[in-house]
Amino acid sequence: MSAVTFETGELPRCPYCELKHVTDAKHQSADADRERRLAQIQNEIASDLGINPLEDYDKVREAEHKLDDYMTTIAEKKEELRRRRHEIEEMPYYMKKQLGLLEEEQSNPEPIRVEHGKKVWVEVFHEKEECAPSSYRVIKPNPEHILTICCPKGQYGEAEGRCLVGTMAQKLEHLHPE
Repeated sequence: MSAVTFETGELPRCPYCELKHVTDAKHQSADADRERRLAQIQNEIASDLGINPLEDYDKVREAEHKLDDYMTTIAEKKEELRRRRHEIEEMPYYMKKQLGLLEEEQSNPEPIRVEHGKKVWVEVFHEKEECAPSSYRVIKPNPEHILTICCPKGQYGEAEGRCLVGTMAQKLEHLHPE
């Protein structure tokens, strides 16, 4: 690149960019004298770069267009994949399950311990330390049972107010003797 001169106030010029602009101007010009002068300038710039302006420039330009087309295709494919991922994320749970997009769930997890009381007994599936403190929810599926669910520690989004990965059963209280 040429340096900025204080006398002329010219900005630095890239020889490749100059070659491109001169060649583009050559193709658009109808004036024979102007074309001869442009060809002379083009040849001077090309010789500075060590390339043949008629052969190498067209090859470089063709490769540049192919690369632009390829990059556009990649960007379009990436956007399509992003759109499909969002569609899947927004799908209802039952649809994800039907399509096999969910990991196989454990249907009957084994408790890590069972606590017994006089009128109540409790199956503990996960220790309290494994759960995020503000993620506990209580579900009463029927009058004889109370299920406590929680979010795994570090997976609860305080800002969203929900579990980011799905809840797990912490304990199941049986409100009847064993």
